[in-house]
Amino acid sequence: MTWYGLSEGEGGAGAMRGPAPPPVMARGGLVLEVALAGSRPGPATLLQHSRRSGWAGGLRLTLRGDGALLLVHSQGDRDSTLVLDGAAPPGTAGLRVGYGWDAPAGRALLLAERLGPSGADEASGPAPPAAAATGGAPLPLLAEDAEAIVFAGGAGARHPGTAWLGLADVLPDPGRPSGVAAATLVLTPSGSAPAGALRAGDVVLTAAGPAPLAAVGRIELPMLGAFAPVRLRAPFFGRGADLVIAPGQRVVLSGIEPEYLFGEEEVLVEARHLTDGRTGLRDRRAATIALVRLALHRPGLILADALALEAEAPGPAPRPVLRPHEAVALMSMREPGRPRRAG
Repeated sequence: MTWYGLSEGEGGAGAMRGPAPPPVMARGGLVLEVALAGSRPGPATLLQHSRRSGWAGGLRLTLRGDGALLLVHSQGDRDSTLVLDGAAPPGTAGLRVGYGWDAPAGRALLLAERLGPSGADEASGPAPPAAAATGGAPLPLLAEDAEAIVFAGGAGARHPGTAWLGLADVLPDPGRPSGVAAATLVLTPSGSAPAGALRAGDVVLTAAGPAPLAAVGRIELPMLGAFAPVRLRAPFFGRGADLVIAPGQRVVLSGIEPEYLFGEEEVLVEARHLTDGRTGLRDRRAATIALVRLALHRPGLILADALALEAEAPGPAPRPVLRPHEAVALMSMREPGRPRRAG
């Protein structure tokens, strides 16, 4: 996955310029995160671009008063339109909207994921599944339009609550991704190995003993908004070094607190709920981060330093998974600054 560009805020300040996109983007993905809390009810323009030279064209993303999203992409006398009903019901605090297109294949996808006031980490309950609408005959995006959409801000071009906007060669999968930084040391029968050096078939140590990896995937994500990874600080988490992981990566916590609150010796908590600002914090030191996604053939916990991390696998989670409000209760019960047993 390649990010061509990322920018922040309503004005489109440049956060990163990646490799130049092809002159005509036959395939690609646009992602927008926007806070809606405090906005006036009714229709709102989330993103708008009109070409100022050459033949007519533009792209407009609108949130209608009924909570539906409307995307219109035009080139000359041709229009491509997608409507996503129910994207933002009343009370929606924020949205991550994704638009992906593949003109040669004749496929287009419009996604909407509801976020809390400050991103997914603020959600008060389980995240609802992404709403999606599909369509045919999408138009390619010209590189000059892509440049203007990502970096040329201005009055009316973006919603005032815009957190960030990105353009990539493909649309990221919806949901809260899991994964660890490539430098994360994973325990194997022969010692520790960087996650980025592992391959499918390699044997790693799990909570149930040695097991081969079913697959090793890689994804590059912005270190912005709800995608920003979590840095778990040593020695509060782990013994050796800080651990940088995806916000949706589940970590095992154990001790007297989960047993007292939930009657469980070990529970799984998404990393986004471990950000207390000292022992765990959002990491926004760069524009993007390459994450490694480790999968097992069956549900299990991979050991990294002193931490146990849930691997991607078919089937139910290997430990009870705390809901957001349960994770908040658990974190508030733990002593600030005390090293934490994990796994």
